[in-house]
Amino acid sequence: MKKAPGKTAAEPPQVALWVAVRRPGSGRYYDWALAAHDQGDGRWYQFEAVRFQPRGPFQAHFPTTDPRPTAVRMVAVCRLPRADLADLRETVHHVVINPADANYDNQDYIIAAFDALRRRGFISDGDDEAAWRALMPFFGWQDVSFARRARDRKRALRRRGIILSEEFVYDTDSE
Repeated sequence: MKKAPGKTAAEPPQVALWVAVRRPGSGRYYDWALAAHDQGDGRWYQFEAVRFQPRGPFQAHFPTTDPRPTAVRMVAVCRLPRADLADLRETVHHVVINPADANYDNQDYIIAAFDALRRRGFISDGDDEAAWRALMPFFGWQDVSFARRARDRKRALRRRGIILSEEFVYDTDSE
């Protein structure tokens, strides 16, 4: 069948690779997760290092949920053919977490995953550099406590008459 003049064939579905940046539950470091979105079937695949116990060791965790609802920022990395998804997942599953490093965190895991994906040719040098420029404001120790930042935001909203939950309706310290 011939294409109509001026029309292009529909682009085949691809896999979009992202880094999901999240506020931490505690501490002063943003949590990062690598996320692959299969645009053919809509599935998400996440790759992250998490602690299941406070001060416990980091462990690789691979949820298959959409990271966008919990992300502060979604940083685009690259797009890949769907045929590469299985190899990409296999590559990241083999990234080793270093339990001997006391300063190891989930950002280190994503850095190691980037290195592995770049070595295998999934991420180009240009995509790597662009992603890092976008991630730099979220890298390393942050100067502001996340708990304090959230509390200040709630107070500012209350001053403007915006109630975030029923908890604030009966709050006596604002009277």
